[in-house]
Amino acid sequence: MKINTQKLLLFIFSGYLFFLPLIFFPYNSELFEFNKTLLTYAAAAAVLTVWIWRMGQKRQFIFRPTPFFWPLVFFFLSQAISTVLSIHPYTSFWGYYSRFHQGLLSTIAYLILFWGLVSNFDQRAIKPLLRALLAGLTIAAIWGLLEHFGIDKNYWVQDVQNRVFSTFGQPNWLAAGLAAGFFLLFYPQIITHRWRFWLAGLFVVVIYFTKSRSGLVGLLAGFFLLSAALFFQTHRQWRYYLTLATWFIVTILFLALNHNLFAFLNSHQPPAPAANPHLLITPSSKIRTIVWQGALELWHRYPIFGTGTETFAYTYYWVRPVAHNLTSEWDFLYNKAHNEYLNFAANNGTVGLVCYLLLPIAFFIFLWHRHCQEETPFLAASFLTILVSNFFGFSVTPIAVIFYLLPALAFLATVPKQEISLARIPRRYFILGSIIFLLAFWQIGNYWRADYFYARAQKNRQQQHFLQALSDAQKAVRLRPQEAIYWSRLGDELAALAFLSHQASPSGHNWQTFAQEATAAAQQALHLNPVHLNLYKEVARTYYLLASISPRYLAQSRRILQIATRLAPTDPKLYYNIGRLYFIENQNEEAERYLGKAVQLKTNYEAARWELAKLYHKTNRDQLARQQLEFILQRLDPTSSPAAKLLKKLKN
Repeated sequence: MKINTQKLLLFIFSGYLFFLPLIFFPYNSELFEFNKTLLTYAAAAAVLTVWIWRMGQKRQFIFRPTPFFWPLVFFFLSQAISTVLSIHPYTSFWGYYSRFHQGLLSTIAYLILFWGLVSNFDQRAIKPLLRALLAGLTIAAIWGLLEHFGIDKNYWVQDVQNRVFSTFGQPNWLAAGLAAGFFLLFYPQIITHRWRFWLAGLFVVVIYFTKSRSGLVGLLAGFFLLSAALFFQTHRQWRYYLTLATWFIVTILFLALNHNLFAFLNSHQPPAPAANPHLLITPSSKIRTIVWQGALELWHRYPIFGTGTETFAYTYYWVRPVAHNLTSEWDFLYNKAHNEYLNFAANNGTVGLVCYLLLPIAFFIFLWHRHCQEETPFLAASFLTILVSNFFGFSVTPIAVIFYLLPALAFLATVPKQEISLARIPRRYFILGSIIFLLAFWQIGNYWRADYFYARAQKNRQQQHFLQALSDAQKAVRLRPQEAIYWSRLGDELAALAFLSHQASPSGHNWQTFAQEATAAAQQALHLNPVHLNLYKEVARTYYLLASISPRYLAQSRRILQIATRLAPTDPKLYYNIGRLYFIENQNEEAERYLGKAVQLKTNYEAARWELAKLYHKTNRDQLARQQLEFILQRLDPTSSPAAKLLKKLKN
């Protein structure tokens, strides 16, 4: 069979780069990043398949060495070692569920794409690849512009008109992608100057509509680098200067007009007081510094290889600063350090961080030796935007792809044109490549279907379609039995059916069967992932639901939460829920101890103080009860009707 494998590879790469910024699907548990990651896996599998076919055509091993070979090898080895030594190797390989990106598997996919690109193409591939990527980014930018004016405002829960996220799913991710793409618009002979001017303006305006600090700061850094590089070039491009100057001035104006960004530059100034102190929103800069403290502490404790690739969502709660409890996002899940470099330091230790930085260092050294080349400044500026935006956040799949794409394109610019030979693919190579392709797509398909059923189970549960929710959860488990969160979902659905069966027939045996299966599923979830804090909370809820049938499950729920406090010793919600369970069981001394611990960790914890007030009233300590109620009404929520009513009763 004769196939133009190089043309087919170019088609795969171009299609992938075009659709990567755009793809999302509304019926998954994570609409955006999950589908972009699976598209990356599919593209890597397709590239590897055709690459093997091309080796068969050429009758030789095709692999082109680059100056980035050892930095990439060392980075991969650091990730692999960290995965083997991880507190949860499964997560380290597949990536944290709901993020997916940066697990070892995604790193393998990026490396396949990088080496598949540099080994099979020459400089002629640069233009079609960049045009494909910029076309996808342009469509995403246009949608972001329309989004600001309300085209899909009724579809999303978020206020997308205030902070657009287009097809990226999060404003900072969209801003990072457009900032990197902004400077690629200036790559020589990609588009005409007129189109370049207006597309650059579109990108800047949409970045402003994201209100992303990291995106705008990254864009400004790229402006300075590109302007300096163009100034020192022998042949200065004054049209570039004019366009850059125009949008640089606009960016500065946007920066000044945006109150949130202006406040970020003056973060020492306190925010304006809200009408109700209970509703104050903590500045994200303050929250970020608290999370960074936790990441630094993890790095200090595990300095060599870290806690394991992509385990920050688990380990941050080991060291979570108590100060986090006094922020408006105190009960949010933080699965990233919101600083790419500290994220690597915490997850992969010093070895992982150093190896990660080797590629940027090698890239800029490579560009420095080619500083006289016309395209060099634009690649450098684009790459710098990613490095800067990653400092204030973290990368996702499209940003990571650009991160690896830019060094590959810089290298391809040095590869002269080569003749394309069309030859027959030997059968053994065709079969080998086809097997890899089919196996990979089978696994990718199962991965997608499992997540689809998992998301549908959640939706059916919300709509009270309990039997369908159970069926969907069972399908997800069958497709990926090693995924702990699927077992947790299954346990919850079984517990709901146990409750409904008991209501329908208290003396029947169906509810007992469902309850036994629910506990077995919950135990399997914790067995598969004993370090995931959220799983303990979900399993505790499962037991709490079963406790509405039989009080003996209350002790099970409490025991699970007590184990969870070892993973998250500063989480006040755990102590609060344990205290409530003791209160229900009339174990007042233990209830007081745990509720007091919750208030100690979070002094403005209204729910915990309310439970303490009820406990004190129940145990005839009305003076202590009044203190808690007055604290709530005076310092937390003056409109609390239950607190006011009980306080009035105690005073009378």
